[in-house]
Amino acid sequence: MYSRVRRLVSVLLSAVLVVGVMAVPAFAETTGQAASGPAAIAAKANAAVVGILNTMKPTPGSTTKGHSAGTGFFYKSGIIITNAHVVADAQELKILYSDKTTEIVAPSDIFADATSDVAVIKVKKNIAPVLLGDSDKVTVGEQVVAVGNPLGFRLGNSVSTGILSGVGRGMGSAYPFLQVDAAINPGNSGGPLFNLNGEVIGINSAKMAEIGVEGLAFAIPMNTAKQIAEALLKDGKVERATLGIELYEDWQAYFGVPNEEGVAIAAIISDGPVGMTGLRSGDRLVSLDSTSVYTSDDVHAFLANKKPGDTVTITVRRSGQLLSVKVTLASQDDLKKLAEEGGVEEAGGILVDLTAGQIQEAADFGQEMATGWADISDDYFAVSGSNYAILWTEYLYVARRISSAYEFGFQPSVGFQQNVAKEINGKVELQMEIHGDAANFLQGAKYTLQQGTKKVTGTVKGQVTYTTSPDGKVAIANLAVRFSTAGLSPTDDLTVTVAQANGKTVSFQFTIEDLR
Repeated sequence: MYSRVRRLVSVLLSAVLVVGVMAVPAFAETTGQAASGPAAIAAKANAAVVGILNTMKPTPGSTTKGHSAGTGFFYKSGIIITNAHVVADAQELKILYSDKTTEIVAPSDIFADATSDVAVIKVKKNIAPVLLGDSDKVTVGEQVVAVGNPLGFRLGNSVSTGILSGVGRGMGSAYPFLQVDAAINPGNSGGPLFNLNGEVIGINSAKMAEIGVEGLAFAIPMNTAKQIAEALLKDGKVERATLGIELYEDWQAYFGVPNEEGVAIAAIISDGPVGMTGLRSGDRLVSLDSTSVYTSDDVHAFLANKKPGDTVTITVRRSGQLLSVKVTLASQDDLKKLAEEGGVEEAGGILVDLTAGQIQEAADFGQEMATGWADISDDYFAVSGSNYAILWTEYLYVARRISSAYEFGFQPSVGFQQNVAKEINGKVELQMEIHGDAANFLQGAKYTLQQGTKKVTGTVKGQVTYTTSPDGKVAIANLAVRFSTAGLSPTDDLTVTVAQANGKTVSFQFTIEDLR
């Protein structure tokens, strides 16, 4: 059963890479004037639909250049839209127009977003754009017409017809598809999908390529495509909000079976928005704000309408108890940039002034953490009742930053490692989870690190994050507190005490002699 599921998923994804997704901005208004049928639609669209030949950059260690062909169309004067995979790794594009003329396009005039599989291309040719329809007003069962270049330009501007088989199809991507039964084949990528009014309602995107499967093709809705295209033209990229979590779904999810228990959190990136909350791997995500979550597609759909900086209430189920916490969504691009520049502030340490060799060793350990080949020793954890704390030494801090960078898809450089070590030099930080009986119960609390007779006052880094239950009976505070290590011994045990304003105290003890 499980091997069967993996094979089906692999075939579907490979098919997605062979066909294409999306389109354009809202300046091209619809006319509402019905065309007379597929022939009239094809004739009117002929000039606006183009062929795209991609000459790709050689892969590392090779001098051989790859080639691929796809479809695109004008939606604005001087602008062609197509799929990101059609222009992926392009060293040069050749645009083939219906009048048999061609134009060479340099990479600097190509703007692509791999997540949505949308790309826009700036060209010198001035051709009237297609008319755009409202993909939110389509009707399942209505006739559709696809235009494109299946298998290349010898079959250029081929026309196929069918019906709109479904809408809102979540296929594991960040955006829902339109489902059609019109013939879609490799080379149709980026071609327009028309309704019978001659309006583009989507961009032909993917097909299910599996023995015994017929008539399952997909397109990105035009309204979604407009947003992506406009962002690419304005900023050259699409900025997305992230929670910094990874989700796990069992084999039933592949077949579209919703899980009433929510979606399991498989992993939490420590430096993402959820990283400093009381949420844990294994919690089941049940809602985002007031939106219930049953599948990963629900999560993708929710985040697609959010932007970095938005505040979201996450509710999870843990051992039958509902827990909620507010987080501020981060920009995935910004997180990667901060990691690249070494500007993300986190964590702490006891061992100070790491040597270049120790920094490299810590970085290697961080890479092992990211790949799952290494874990933090239990010696870095301290438990006090239902409360716990993690001690981040300078060594472990560098490892953590490296691990997070890899998890965010960035390969950290030696310069990044050195910047991270410099940022935490001379500091120690405790990341703590403390349980209380009301929200904001740590307001006015004092934090003290003691080693022998020496005492150091700590400072809260960032904000205290509270996770609460609807009935108010559960309150969990997550926070990080930094202490200076000046004058501390690298081998003597230490105690960190949290003294709350109501007189309650929590103490964590660490034996640090063998820590790095």
